[in-house]
Amino acid sequence: MAHFFYSGIRSVDNNVKLMKATWNNISLKIKRITLAVTVYMLSTSMTYMSSDRPHVLNSEVEIESIEKVDLGKFTFAGEVIPFNSPIVMNRYKRAMKRINTFSKSNQNMIRVSQRWYPLIDPILKKHGIPYDFKYIPAAESKFVHGTSSKGAVGYWQMMPATARGFGLEVNEEVDERYHPIKSTEVACKLLKHTYKIFGDWTSVALAYNVGSTALYRLKKMQRIDNIHFLKSNRETENYFFNVMASKELIENHRKYGYKTPENTKTSEVKVVEIKESIKNLNEFALTHNITMGILKNFNPWLRSNTLTIKENSINKSYHLVIPVTQVNEVNSLSKTITSDTLAKNNSVIDTTATP
Repeated sequence: MAHFFYSGIRSVDNNVKLMKATWNNISLKIKRITLAVTVYMLSTSMTYMSSDRPHVLNSEVEIESIEKVDLGKFTFAGEVIPFNSPIVMNRYKRAMKRINTFSKSNQNMIRVSQRWYPLIDPILKKHGIPYDFKYIPAAESKFVHGTSSKGAVGYWQMMPATARGFGLEVNEEVDERYHPIKSTEVACKLLKHTYKIFGDWTSVALAYNVGSTALYRLKKMQRIDNIHFLKSNRETENYFFNVMASKELIENHRKYGYKTPENTKTSEVKVVEIKESIKNLNEFALTHNITMGILKNFNPWLRSNTLTIKENSINKSYHLVIPVTQVNEVNSLSKTITSDTLAKNNSVIDTTATP
């Protein structure tokens, strides 16, 4: 019995050893397979990340082909961009790759730009600012009324102190940084002032983002006058090319699969001058047969439910744009500013009035 018992133990022990050996062998194979798969995935990932993946401009043209065409036509404000430099070309490629992915924010940017550019263009022309600067708001805010980490808001992303310094009203009720006409007027003044400092428009574009003082110091420290070759943080290095990429996307959005309505809906509006305080804008809107949401859509600078005329206020009166359905109502009520005011896609396009 003892012999049988110990023999049984040895048999079990041998089986255990055999099972362990088999399991170790299986584990080794699993590890090898896992390692092989991991190496393959990492290899594929690194190849994808490290390679200059072709950026498709349309179904036939790839971004690499941009190097084979006349790059002289790729200008900003009439100034040639030195695409013969690999540094410049790579920065532009990176910016183009960022817009290659279809997104709702890009779709909205294209749609809203078509809404506001007919308004912005005449103001730029009046001040002698090149039309390419209308793509600054696209790069700054994508035409979204957001707030930056530094507190800049509006399409032109202005700081409160800057806005107030140029005569815009900024308080809890009114924030004219959101006013498409007035904020563009201020932006033009800033751009003209900056041009006197640097003498070229590409520097003006970058200075709008980083500030004139910071750009001046950066140029002086690196002894480089051309902004395309400045070394700085990634945001600063990419900013100008983000503007160019925004220009490319907006001007040629159909290449990238973005569609816009063929027929733009046009609404007649009246412009009402407000000389007395409004205690309840919601009730005011209802008296004009519109909602509070529509009122603020046409007047994005309204920031609360009240509008107060203050003795020490910059504005002694306000002009509210209100959509109407009766054309004769436009003719009788819109003469305070202009009889040729249109609103496209819920935005105001004033073709005759000067702010």
